[in-house]
Amino acid sequence: MLHLLERARARGDAKITIRGGDECALTNISVRPADNVAVLLFRRSDASAATPYFEHAKTRAIRKADKLADEAVAVSAHLFVELSGNGSQPRRNRAVLEEMPGLGRSYIESILKSVLQPHKYSYTEANGEDAETYTIAELEGFLSATLGEALKDGRVPFVQLVREGKATGFDTEAFIPKEQKMKLAVKASGPSLLEKLRGLRAWATREGWDDVRVQIVMPEGRSRLVSVPRDEDAGTVLFVRSEQVYVKNDLEVCHEDVSEELTEKAKEILSKAWHP
Repeated sequence: MLHLLERARARGDAKITIRGGDECALTNISVRPADNVAVLLFRRSDASAATPYFEHAKTRAIRKADKLADEAVAVSAHLFVELSGNGSQPRRNRAVLEEMPGLGRSYIESILKSVLQPHKYSYTEANGEDAETYTIAELEGFLSATLGEALKDGRVPFVQLVREGKATGFDTEAFIPKEQKMKLAVKASGPSLLEKLRGLRAWATREGWDDVRVQIVMPEGRSRLVSVPRDEDAGTVLFVRSEQVYVKNDLEVCHEDVSEELTEKAKEILSKAWHP
């Protein structure tokens, strides 16, 4: 499917509009068979974003960036995809996504779907009849850390309870109830917090709450909102945890070309065996 993405990128069609002049686009593809990886570079550019200002560390004097009228504030993110799938059906390929605020998984997934889904192709069903289908690209997070392990060196500022919103006694044709949420500040920490979460999960179920979400802040500063399903031991719940890498040179917020230094780090991650 890389050829479809490359053709759409060359035409300028591999993009989505978020609002007004705020767009996300696939800007570069580098396929490297010898390394068993394809590198996709995405960029978000917002022409309507406010012009950045900078403050001097010592004098606290401010300076306005020299952004021109026809320029946009931009960031980019790399997606590294292993070329060889794991042989499963539907096909799955391991991937590493650079974490960039403002350009996350949902936007990138929307671009991939916008290019691949309209392209239909024929296949033969088990009964011998011809049929038509299309490709849906989904980025699934790899569940690689348990909440119990994360709590050893992370912290939980709050827990969020969620359930279906209900409303009676007013015009529901004009107003649609959304999710109802309640946020609880957390005082407990360490091993005692897991026991408290087990009790909270049981209480929330009795009180009609559908989900308990734990906000955990990792040592590297990243935060995750982890859902604790019903009848699950909070400590053994798996969630997607990011991996911090270190590079010699400071990475730019926005790249025109693929970052070779970051590519080498992604290759190292992909070379490892992934186990939950």
